[in-house]
Amino acid sequence: MLRFINIGLLLAFSICYLEWGGGNSSFIFQAEYELFSSRDKLLSSLTHPLILGGLVGQILLLYSAFKKEPNRRLNSIGILMLSPVVVLAFLAGVLSLNFKMIAAALPFIVLAVIYFLKYRKQSPKIEAI
Repeated sequence: MLRFINIGLLLAFSICYLEWGGGNSSFIFQAEYELFSSRDKLLSSLTHPLILGGLVGQILLLYSAFKKEPNRRLNSIGILMLSPVVVLAFLAGVLSLNFKMIAAALPFIVLAVIYFLKYRKQSPKIEAI
């Protein structure tokens, strides 16, 4: 079940829709393709904290999705690293009443909430002495 949630989170992150000034818009997977296809500014782009965090978060989720016993800590870190981008897109959509941005961010948010609720249920309880 955890593998499906990880793969769903990766797909949901990739279909997040972004719009910004000047009539520009892109899905995250399109922005990643543009980033990696232009080699002249690749190093300067990869050192940006938001891009680097998103890339590391995707790698952690991908690693957890294909590992036999996924490490929940790495999985949680991966989700938390991807969350700022999605939350920013969601809040920008809410503030500008852009329903495409809101609808594209909701699958990731829902899957992340499902993951953390399921993880909280399975974590061992610390009892007071």
